[in-house]
Amino acid sequence: MTISQGLLLESWVSTRRLLSKARYEFLKDYKQGLLIDADEDEKIELYEESLVEAKASLSIARTNVEP
Repeated sequence: MTISQGLLLESWVSTRRLLSKARYEFLKDYKQGLLIDADEDEKIELYEESLVEAKASLSIARTNVEP
């Protein structure tokens, strides 16, 4: 495994952790009924922001690894 492949793998793992955490928080709130409140849109926006952040992180990692 080259250094660049290792960096990409590390970024991928980090991204997966961010996605898992966002998904966990979303599902936890959903099961507790917190998303039914008036702040439902806010919770969904936070979840979506977490997904966008994770995807951007992976995209940057790929850009840094490509020759």
